Amino acid sequence: AIQKDNLNWSNHILDTQTNGVSISDTYGVGTIPAKFLLNPQGVIIASNPSFRKIDRILGENLNNK
Repeated sequence: AIQKDNLNWSNHILDTQTNGVSISDTYGVGTIPAKFLLNPQGVIIASNPSFRKIDRILGENLNNK
């Protein structure tokens, strides 16, 4: 499906279980789509934030640069 639909983002995750724990459980994905904001180091700084919260977080982080 990734190739057929020509999806061009850099990371795709297939939710499989490792040691009985799924990736969706590890990262708290309860719905699809899910939104994550990551810092430049790749650390999740917000999970499923509202659009208002995204604006606030990005504004705070971009203004500190």
